[in-house]
Order: sequence, then structure tokens, then C-alpha cells
Amino acid sequence: MNKDTSLELKGVAILLMLLLHLFNTQERVAECTTYVQFWNGKPLVYALSRVAGFCVPIYLFVSGYGHAISFRQGRLNIRHCLQRVFKLYVNFWIIFFLFIPIACWVKPEAYPGGADIFLLNMIGLDFSYNAEWWFLLPYVVLSLVSPYLFRAIAKQTEPGNYHIGKAPLLLTAAVYLLCTTCGKYLPDAVSEHPLVTLSFNTVKLLFVFVGAAAFAFNHWFERLLNWRRLKSGLCIMVLMALCLLRMSLGPSILNAFFVLACIPLYVFISRPIWFKRCLMFFGRHSTNMWLCHTFFAYYLWSEYFYALRFPLLIYVALVMASLAVSMLILPIYKKLVQYK
Repeated sequence: MNKDTSLELKGVAILLMLLLHLFNTQERVAECTTYVQFWNGKPLVYALSRVAGFCVPIYLFVSGYGHAISFRQGRLNIRHCLQRVFKLYVNFWIIFFLFIPIACWVKPEAYPGGADIFLLNMIGLDFSYNAEWWFLLPYVVLSLVSPYLFRAIAKQTEPGNYHIGKAPLLLTAAVYLLCTTCGKYLPDAVSEHPLVTLSFNTVKLLFVFVGAAAFAFNHWFERLLNWRRLKSGLCIMVLMALCLLRMSLGPSILNAFFVLACIPLYVFISRPIWFKRCLMFFGRHSTNMWLCHTFFAYYLWSEYFYALRFPLLIYVALVMASLAVSMLILPIYKKLVQYK
């Protein structure tokens, strides 16, 4: 899996994320005019939002795979990780200082809160300004610990060649299942503490991150190349079957396992150049779109989007609004990181 494919997967992830956050509850879908039903009688767009829940695991897979490749090439060290984190925070703070002043004007009853809330949101330890920013700090922690994590779990078989055994995968899978199922039983006073939330979220993300690293270290994509002899049509059929199965099932805990199965299938499908370029375009804007889209969809202007009534129109409008912000911000971001 090369950089172009990784960028393409980021494009898939951000388009799924916007779909998820628009239609992931029956209350939001009830605000829409829907005509097509899934087999269980629920609106099709609501069923599709379950597949859209793949977005965060896809991001994690791309990140874990990329970090592992850098480690394998001897480029992953704390300085490299700090540079990545710095760039992410620059990106985050541009969005933060663009939207939070607007939010203070549009919704003064909700923003900015006290100085402590402002500062905690600014570093990502609190995400009361935008709940979808929860991913920021756990990702930062994973990125910073990745050189030490990979050194601990990856066995070097020869110079430049590493292997991850079954034990780390089974352990992180078990921890993921345990945290996801038992976390909701913690007392509110404990579960709502920022450091507890950060710890739980980071540990839950480990499974896909380590799973992606296993693909990189164990050369699983290369070993699966023989499967490319199978026609793309068969891969598409299996991928669609998995997506239909996910649409029929409830718990989001399954998303991590589905993504680890779906990404290899997607990678081995022959995709037209125009399709790849389109997704890569969105992949370049994915960080900005992630950071800003829920201000449109939830916090500041949701009534204008859901007033469009039809799910496709609402979705296209949100994609266009988020993309417009990203296209405005991207040149500013590039200028700032250029002078780091």
C-alpha cells in the first residue's frame, strides 16, 4: 500500500465521516424526507451510517501503517513524531481560532465558557466545544509513543525487517473489547474526567493501530498480492457483502474488525484513475474537513442544512461547505508549517 492509496483511504474516511455524523441517529434521520428503506424497515441512509462508522478505524489504519513503514525505514523517532504533532496542532489551531470566535457570536450561551475550558479545548484534553475533536489527543499520544511501542512489540528478524506476532494483536483486541464494553459502566465522575477519557480512548485505538502495523511489518499486502489474480468483481462482491452485513448489525464495536477485513479487499480492487484522483483530492482536505464539519452539521448552523430535507442534498451541502473551508485554510496552513 503506497502513499497514494493511503491518501485515497483518507478520502474514503472523510466522506464516510460526514455521512455518519449527519444520519447516525434516528432523531436526525427523522428530520429528513426519506423514501428508500433497508430490509429491516429502517431508512436506507440510517443503515448506511453504520458502514460510515468505519471512518475512524480507516484513519487509524492509515496512520498505523504509515508510522510502521517509517519505523521500518529507520525514520520514526521522537523528533519525527513531534514534527507531525506540531503540524497537526497548527492545523487544529487554525480551525479553532477561526470557528470559536464565530461560535461565541452565534451561540454566546455555549461558548467560550471559562478560561480553563477554553485552554483545555485548545490543547484537546477537553472537547466540549466540538465533541468530534475527541480523536485529536489520543492520536497525538499514539503518534508520540509509536517508536517505543513498535520497538517493544516488533521483533527484528534481519536488518530493516520486522515481524509482529499474534500476542500483541490478541492482547490489543482483548483490551479494545474490554474497554469498549465495560467503559460505559464506570461511574460518571470517573468516566468524565479528562485524563480517564483520554486513557480509555487511546487504549481503544491501539487495536487497529497495531493491526495496521502488522500489515506493514509482516508484509501482508505483499503476501496477498496473489489474490489480485482474482477478478476485481469478486473482491467488490465480498466487500459489498461485508458492508451489507454491517448495515444489518447494531454494535459499533464491530467496526474495527470489519475495517481490518475491508481495507485489503478495497486495495486489491482495480479502481479507475479518475476515481482514485477524486478520493485523493478529498484525502488532502480530510483533516480540515474533520475539524470543521460539525460546526455546520451540529453546533452552529444545523437548521440550515437539515432544512434541505433530502439526505443527498444535506450530505452534498455539508461536503461542499466543509471543503470550501478547507480550501480557504490549506494555503494558510502550508505557509505556517513552512516557517516552523
